Amino acid sequence: MAIDSGVDKDSKLRTGVATDETFHIETHGIDYIPLADRHGRARELFWVWMGSNIIFTYIIIGAALMSYGVSFWQAVLAVVLANVLFYICVAYGSVSGPRTGTSTMVVSRSSFGMFGVIPSAIANWLNVVGFVAVNAVIGTLALYQLAQKISLPAGTPLKAACLGFVLVVTFIVCVWGHATLVLMQTVFSYALGLGAIILAFYVLPHIHTSASLPRPAGTTSTGAFLLAFFLVASGPLSYIAVPADFSRYLSPATHSRSITWWSGIGAIIPAVLLGVIGIAAATETDMTSPVDGIAKIVPDWFLVPFLAVIVGGSITGSSPASTPPGWACRRWACAGHVQERSWSMPRLRQQRQSTQCSFMTSPPRFWSSSHYSCSGRRPGGAST
Repeated sequence: MAIDSGVDKDSKLRTGVATDETFHIETHGIDYIPLADRHGRARELFWVWMGSNIIFTYIIIGAALMSYGVSFWQAVLAVVLANVLFYICVAYGSVSGPRTGTSTMVVSRSSFGMFGVIPSAIANWLNVVGFVAVNAVIGTLALYQLAQKISLPAGTPLKAACLGFVLVVTFIVCVWGHATLVLMQTVFSYALGLGAIILAFYVLPHIHTSASLPRPAGTTSTGAFLLAFFLVASGPLSYIAVPADFSRYLSPATHSRSITWWSGIGAIIPAVLLGVIGIAAATETDMTSPVDGIAKIVPDWFLVPFLAVIVGGSITGSSPASTPPGWACRRWACAGHVQERSWSMPRLRQQRQSTQCSFMTSPPRFWSSSHYSCSGRRPGGAST
């Protein structure tokens, strides 16, 4: 059912698709996105992934690498190799979105089956909870410091208010949905990107390439490097279950190379830059407390913008990862518009049969009249 978006048709913020309009609740979830509702270009994925990865977590990870006893150049190599290798794999997963018109976890049913995907779904839920929790805590502590700088009374109530603000803003974007997420990630990418560049300007000159810490007892040089490599890899792998969620509105004809390229580059650039900043800071000062460590390097005037970047990054980093909970909330919030789905046992068996497909199949064949979409709906949107 179409809804009136209430936005001027000539507005550059408008998508032109009533079911996925900016600052209006998206009415699609894991159901198949009809071809009539497809919109956008592959390059918008650059901003989605860029905004998702300008997060303080990468600075923390970069600083932590030095504690493994690796050299500066080994740490840099681990940051570059792990981010490039794993983010390219994650970015390639975005190709399934336009081909199937649905989310990564639904597409995975074609490989594992309707019930076989349950263990990975549980693991993904735990991953999302952990990822959002870490970002929320980082953002809350940064916002708490900002609040103290404007003389708000310190204490548990203020910390609770900061945590509530970070979580509410994060999930409001999730409930609004895809179009709002793309717009917000684009805007925040410019603002947070500028902050990250200024931070790099002040931190990178303090690099000491000869700096290193003693390796933990019993750890070899190769072992220390592998520990560093897989710690960095945990960042890209946090997104392994969601890449198609951001690309599912693109046309099935969108070139796979463009989807992979824009997604990968958007993720790799901030992840590598912030990781190297963390390494550089660790060669200059004690990074046991990363915020305090960075504060010793940057000028006083930049501390407030720096904390604001951390808060903004915690929101933009958590919002994309929280899209599945957002689908559940939207179904409740706009029950009059969201397409209802039956999860009866016959329906589950029918969906399992309909998902025995590969997103690598060419779009014309995949969406032919003899095939069903991975949500159990025909291309025209009619229920099976």
